[in-house]
Amino acid sequence: MSYNRIFNNKGWKQYYSDDKIEYSETLDYSPTKYILNEFFNSSYSTLQRFLNKYESKFGLGSVRYFSECIPEWKNRTKEMTSGMRNRIISLMPQFFDKPQKFHLIKFSVYNQVNSLSKNLENRSVNEENVLNEYLNVINEIYQIDPKIILTPILSNLLINEDEKNTVVRIIKHIIVEQLIGSFKNVRDDLFILKEELSKVEVGIKKVEYKIDLLKCKIDITRNRFDISNTIVNKIVLDELTLFKNEVNYFLTSETFKLVYNQKENEVNGTISKKDINILVNNHSRLNNDKIIYSSNSKFRGKGGSVTINLETKNKTSMLFNLTKKYFLMIVALGGFIFTIVLFSEGSPILAIVAGFFLLLWVIGLFESIKESKKEIKDYGKW
Repeated sequence: MSYNRIFNNKGWKQYYSDDKIEYSETLDYSPTKYILNEFFNSSYSTLQRFLNKYESKFGLGSVRYFSECIPEWKNRTKEMTSGMRNRIISLMPQFFDKPQKFHLIKFSVYNQVNSLSKNLENRSVNEENVLNEYLNVINEIYQIDPKIILTPILSNLLINEDEKNTVVRIIKHIIVEQLIGSFKNVRDDLFILKEELSKVEVGIKKVEYKIDLLKCKIDITRNRFDISNTIVNKIVLDELTLFKNEVNYFLTSETFKLVYNQKENEVNGTISKKDINILVNNHSRLNNDKIIYSSNSKFRGKGGSVTINLETKNKTSMLFNLTKKYFLMIVALGGFIFTIVLFSEGSPILAIVAGFFLLLWVIGLFESIKESKKEIKDYGKW
């Protein structure tokens, strides 16, 4: 029995709506979310074909219940079970048109790449290892086997395996090109930062650069930064037949959104010689005028963003604070004489308690003195 005969005049249209929705808050390159999103935004005719297939596979009672639940799932008034979700994911791809099939393959590849980037997320990387980190990710991308990229889902696309493998290979290559572009942008940003910030004599506390694409951090130092370019062969599209138009469009007009969480924080400017030079000159003026201050400035670059922490301090005040801590240390050590007196006068418990707290005070002062000496020694160094 076909789906049309089940519902007669009322049919699916009593549940169907042309309103488009974003079923998932963010698709974040998840192929399963993409399939669900396309399902809930399908045309009336596509849904009819889907439900006919659903009835033939699961029966009349199942398709009635399923169709009644669709508007509630779509409006989020009813939670979808994992079983129903898996049925949609397994059946829907066979009703995709060419662009949808291409996007599903693309999302499947990006999903794998996304998992690779998790290893670097928020990790600190040495400047000298930036190129190696990029090359490691590129190498891992090239090693992704097309045969293991969500084979159960992609097997329902009803396309030639060689065609699918070629598309996967080209999408991987596109991502690599994007990574190379990101690396060049990061390199350009770091050259500008190092050149301009090297003019600062004292007061740079920390310079932290975050790479958008890899989402890792670099603590920038005065050390020389010298890394070269890498070359990747151009993409050849001659092997494609079915998806040639889609890949051509993808190559020429689509922006590759590999930045998974786009930053929207306000910045003070861009990583340019002019903007960094303004910051440096202002800092030098405040330092010369012996004005004590601390600032965090954020700049957006071509390949990431940088936070520059500048400060000016009064060295005389720092030396005075260190002298005061030494004096307190002498007082604390002298306090142990008092504990000996207490012990000799027959108050051992009181002497032990007093000695314990004096010991904690001495340890705290020792660490504080060590920190102050390092602060004086390192002030102005970067």
